Amino acid sequence: MPEPVRLGYTPPRYSKDTGMRDKISKISGQEEGIAMANGMLLDISRDADQRARLESEFKGQMDMQSKLGYAKQEGREEKRMEVLDFIARGYTTEEIKKRLEARG
Repeated sequence: MPEPVRLGYTPPRYSKDTGMRDKISKISGQEEGIAMANGMLLDISRDADQRARLESEFKGQMDMQSKLGYAKQEGREEKRMEVLDFIARGYTTEEIKKRLEARG
């Protein structure tokens, strides 16, 4: 039994076979309803491609934000450890402040 056709899905045997695409184009030229359906399927395919690109870009942006957040957290942890080290060495609050400002 043939696989049911899903909206927005072109079976690989048709999408990769230029002869079949030519036949579909020829039939589309003869029947307005088929031409409209073929146009809609092409639009849906383009929309799906665009959606996939946008999702990929969004994922990249989210990854970058995550990396920046992690780097900030690491920086804060390093600064905290540095302050604790200064306290353990007996530096005053003013001395710690001056040393941290000098490092930027």
